[in-house]
Amino acid sequence: MAESKLKQTVRLLYTGSSKAAKRFRYTLIVFDLFTIAFFIVTAPDHPAPHILAADFALGLVILADFLARLWIAPSKLRMLRQLYTLADVLVILSLLLAPFLAANLSFLRVLRALRLLHSYHVLRDLRAETAFFRRNEDVIVACVNLGVFIFVTTALVFVLQRGRNPDIVTYLDALYF
Repeated sequence: MAESKLKQTVRLLYTGSSKAAKRFRYTLIVFDLFTIAFFIVTAPDHPAPHILAADFALGLVILADFLARLWIAPSKLRMLRQLYTLADVLVILSLLLAPFLAANLSFLRVLRALRLLHSYHVLRDLRAETAFFRRNEDVIVACVNLGVFIFVTTALVFVLQRGRNPDIVTYLDALYF
C-alpha cells in the first residue's frame, strides 16, 4: 500500500536530509531546550493554574511529536521498547495528568532532555554540520546524560524531602543535598 502524502511529508521532516528537514529538527531542539528550561524553572513551584495550563499545552505538543514519530516508525513495537520512548511517555503523562495527581511528578519532566541528543537524525545533522560536535560528541553526550541525572536526582530529592527535611527549602538546597 502506498504511503499517504502526509505521512511521507512527516517522515521526510523527521528523517530527511533537506534544508527544510534540518530546520524542522533544529526547531525541535530549540523547543526541547525551551521546555527543559521551563521544567527546571517551574519544578520547585507548587503548580499554579497558569503553570498547569502551560504544562498541559506543552504536553499536547510533545504528545503530537511523539505520535508523529510513532506513526512514521518502521517498527512501532521496537520504538515503544526504547528507553527514550519510555522517558517521553513519562514526561507526557506527568504533564497531561498533573492537574489530577496529588503527587508532584515534576522531576520526571527533566527526562525530556534524554531525547535531545539521542535522536539518530539530530546526531547525524550535528556531525555533518559542526566540526566542534564531531570532535567532542562523546563528551557532549556524556555531559547531557550527567546533566539529566543531576537534575532528575535533584528534583526527586526536592519533591520527596521538601516539607519533611528542614534543610531542603529551595531547589538549590536539594542540589547541594
